[in-house]
Amino acid sequence: MTMVPFGRKQDERLRNPFYGLMDGFFGDMWPAMNGYRGFKVDVSENEKDYKVEADLPGIQKEDIQLSLHDGHLSISVKNEREQETSKGNYLYRERSTAGMTRSIYLDEAADENVTAKLENGVLYVTVPKRVDSAKSRTIPID
Repeated sequence: MTMVPFGRKQDERLRNPFYGLMDGFFGDMWPAMNGYRGFKVDVSENEKDYKVEADLPGIQKEDIQLSLHDGHLSISVKNEREQETSKGNYLYRERSTAGMTRSIYLDEAADENVTAKLENGVLYVTVPKRVDSAKSRTIPID
């Protein structure tokens, strides 16, 4: 077994043309291929609702699926791309498909009146909180 100093593998990647070839081949695909684990999501809440913001640059509205089930908000994204270049006798065709899902548990989420909009690569979702009848009930005094 050979000991390799810390950082040596990265240096090797820079010197070895094979790594550059593979990076070029996989580099244009969905960021998951480059070690990215998911799209970024911010969640905030106030007294009335939850606000969810998901960064989805380059994704179209038709490629997003949103669902809410038992307090779990799921955001699923599917990205399909096809690229074709032809020059003289040379033809280059590439297809890639990737998908990701993020699920967030919102403890007091109501199933009704959920709104969502996609604007400038950011998905904005507003999920109202349940109105617990025990909390909002008034008790008459005899």
